[in-house]
Amino acid sequence: MKKFFIFCLSLVFASFSYAQTKDLVVKSYKLKNGLSVYLNEDHSVPNVLGAVIIKTGGKYDPADHTGTSHYLEHMMFKGTDKLGTIDFEKENKILAKISELYEVLAKTSNEDERKEIQKEINKLSLEAGKYAIPNELDRLLDQIGSSMVNAFTSDEIVAYFNMFPNNQMEKWIILYSHRFQNPVFRLFQSELETVFEEKNMYDDEFITPLFEKFYSNLYKKHPYGTQTVIGKAEHIKNPSLSNMRKMFDTYYVANNMALVLTGNFDMDRTIPLIEKYFGEWKEGKVPEFPEYKEEPFNGIERVNVRMSPIKIGALAFRTVPTNHKDEVILNVCSALLSNSSQTGYLDKLSTSGKLMASFNFDDIKNDHGAMICVFVPKIIGQSLKKAEKLIFTEIQKLYTEEIDDKFFEAIKLNLVKEFQQDLEDPTDRAFMIGQAFVIDKPWEEVLKLPEEIMAVTKEDIKRVASQYFSENYLALHSKMGFPKKQKLEKPGFDPIIPENTEAKSQFAKEFEEIKDEKSIPEFINFEKDLTIKSHDNGFTYFHVENKINDIFNIKLKFKVGNLTDARYEQLAEYLSLVGSKDMPFDDFNKALQEYGCTFDVEASNNFFIISVDGFDKYFKESMNLIMSFIQNPDDDKSKLKQLRQNAMFTRKYEASSPDELGDALYNFGVYGINSPYLRRLTTKQVSSLTTEDLLSLLQECITYECNIHYSGTLKPDELINYFESTLKERKTKTNDKFPKVLPRQDYKENTILFLNDKKSLQSKIYFYIDGNKNDMKERAIASAFNQYFGTGMSALVFQEIREFRSMAYSAYAVYRSGETLKEKGYLKAFVGTQADKTIDAIYIMDSLIHKMPVKDGRIDNIKSSLLQSINSSKPSWRELSESVESWLLQGYKEDPRIDRFKIFNSLDFKNILIFHETNIQKRPMLITIVGNKEKIDFQELEKFGNIIELDKKQILN
Repeated sequence: MKKFFIFCLSLVFASFSYAQTKDLVVKSYKLKNGLSVYLNEDHSVPNVLGAVIIKTGGKYDPADHTGTSHYLEHMMFKGTDKLGTIDFEKENKILAKISELYEVLAKTSNEDERKEIQKEINKLSLEAGKYAIPNELDRLLDQIGSSMVNAFTSDEIVAYFNMFPNNQMEKWIILYSHRFQNPVFRLFQSELETVFEEKNMYDDEFITPLFEKFYSNLYKKHPYGTQTVIGKAEHIKNPSLSNMRKMFDTYYVANNMALVLTGNFDMDRTIPLIEKYFGEWKEGKVPEFPEYKEEPFNGIERVNVRMSPIKIGALAFRTVPTNHKDEVILNVCSALLSNSSQTGYLDKLSTSGKLMASFNFDDIKNDHGAMICVFVPKIIGQSLKKAEKLIFTEIQKLYTEEIDDKFFEAIKLNLVKEFQQDLEDPTDRAFMIGQAFVIDKPWEEVLKLPEEIMAVTKEDIKRVASQYFSENYLALHSKMGFPKKQKLEKPGFDPIIPENTEAKSQFAKEFEEIKDEKSIPEFINFEKDLTIKSHDNGFTYFHVENKINDIFNIKLKFKVGNLTDARYEQLAEYLSLVGSKDMPFDDFNKALQEYGCTFDVEASNNFFIISVDGFDKYFKESMNLIMSFIQNPDDDKSKLKQLRQNAMFTRKYEASSPDELGDALYNFGVYGINSPYLRRLTTKQVSSLTTEDLLSLLQECITYECNIHYSGTLKPDELINYFESTLKERKTKTNDKFPKVLPRQDYKENTILFLNDKKSLQSKIYFYIDGNKNDMKERAIASAFNQYFGTGMSALVFQEIREFRSMAYSAYAVYRSGETLKEKGYLKAFVGTQADKTIDAIYIMDSLIHKMPVKDGRIDNIKSSLLQSINSSKPSWRELSESVESWLLQGYKEDPRIDRFKIFNSLDFKNILIFHETNIQKRPMLITIVGNKEKIDFQELEKFGNIIELDKKQILN
């Protein structure tokens, strides 16, 4: 439950945590133009993460043009005066007229006049489109083997980033330095409509409007609450290109930006390149951001709404902005209330069954800060006010009761561990560095965080908690309700289909002439890069050495899961709520926490997984606790009620969420009664479970064969000796059906499954085609097909559906090979679009799938991308053992990239055409749609297949 809400909130708010590894070295300096540069050389990873960070975002938007920063972020992918155009001089004259008309449109309220202006904008946009080369920036990034090409906008930061192979450093620097010089806002019409779809997508999920309401009451004066990053509907409908240009000229200046590089590169060779290319950027005078004072809450300020599928509450206490002396103390306070070990005061409310869910998080920004608590009362018989009282009583304990010494020190130890863990990942590391830049915190100060955490005293906690967590706070109570959603209607423009999709700008031609540095592929050697040992007792050990820090991670993956017995899902949930027979839940988790150890239990289709991480110096102590728990878990019948409550909540949420309904309908279409939404236990079956059922299931589970994945500083023999001595009496059971694969539905004709959802702003449309069994070569060619057809910004699906026609914010298609060589592959595609565009979206996707456009000139770019990305796709050391496990299960005897490298070198466009014809083109297609039936022309829909209408009860149990 707690994980669910944290996931939902992560979609609404962007936040970053600090982390460190013992060998971390970051060189930070400034160029003459003021550009901040952060270089982190790390040869433990296969590639490089490059990012450009700007100190700007939603809070900097004009109050009458909210969403400008977000619009600008989209437009920064459209190219420059030299990139993305065949004739900028001619194009620019038309673009200037378009910009002027958007200014007129923003000031015009008469609908008839607006339509005339929009027609003229559309006419000029079609004319300008004759000179544009769409997605040229994306194509060049693909060409150098980039992955994770993306950007984001938050309140105070805008970031552009991607991964790339280290031999492409100079090309990446050339491309990124150029993209921020003289950007051109071409093809804006399609991006405007795409943002409409993005806004509709967010508003379809209750959590976004609910927390927008919450923040508008938390910050009545500051843009944190008076506006949103994506913008108000009326501002999105009336964009201003001149405001975007002003935003760029004001904030996209060298002295307000940072370049961050983390990963496998040579710092000494890179520094001159940075000076040469990024040194060309202009600096500028950045205006001071105005001060918006927020009044303290005088008592409890209440907001009562009906905006959620179940009762939900949220409290906000005003705290401090970034870099305040109390910030670290507040972080410790938050961990005392809620943490990953579930030992916090608020955690206990949910683990004990007093509330369905309760947790908190710090939302500390540059100008203001808050500590926010989220809680869900029990579905039956508990009011929001009673739940709020329970929450506040626990918060008060921070300053009214004595905190246990061991608990306090354990909390701090785990915060330090999390600090170290985050920086293992180069992406997290880069964004943490970027966040340090945005909050004006020297890197050396960031690295002092562990010391600052350990220096916090219990007296500090009492002082800070009593100061900030008094009875002066904001309380939002949301009862069940479904407010009317505001839909952003598209203006109905004719789509811009550029004529130059295969053309190349002069910049691109010169870029391609730059010689690549030689790169030697780095393949995984199953015998040297890790240790794999199988024993007669059913254990197979996968050992990877940790050369970064002293934190271990271990996974016990028993070869049995939900496909064998649906009760494993409830068993995993039950084990997260109890302790061992010798140690009650609270004592057990506190004991683990004292060693800096956390654990998690989950059930997948074919594995029951127990994950543990901690410090290697306490490996034996930590694992002794875990092994005792696994073999002797507590028999706590009171937790069964929580399983039932959680199951009831899950069903309520799924029935109200268009995204969940879309996924459930697709799974029903593909798997029928074996859909995970139907195969799981019903709420009635969950209610009838006994602890005897679950504990018996666990005892059976741990007799199955088990893969043990370990990454840490222990030697392989030390690891093996521990388990051989701990489980020497273990009896082994073989799962003859492992791995089990679900049978998929066999469609003889085109079929449409439709679920009516009157409240949904968008239609969630999935497409499915059953493929063939694919050999090693076909699996490699599938990667080339996906690159060409459906994944990435330069693929056909993205271009035709989002870029040219603005049908969707999210659109993709991917062919997935079978889980093993014996299983067939399949094509899965998706479009999320406003309901009245459903037929158009289906028509376009259907046409692309069955009459795939032939653009054979793209093959060189596809080959280059696939070859360059060979090293980028090398698993990181933490991911290595499970990647090898997956390859072995698929039938590979060695790193599959070895064969793929050879296949990619000899790749021909005919390979893609043959793959498409053999696996996709002439096969029956399933389409599943969740949407508002009143907005969809069913006579047109029937042309795509036989329609079967379903209701929620048929796809959700």
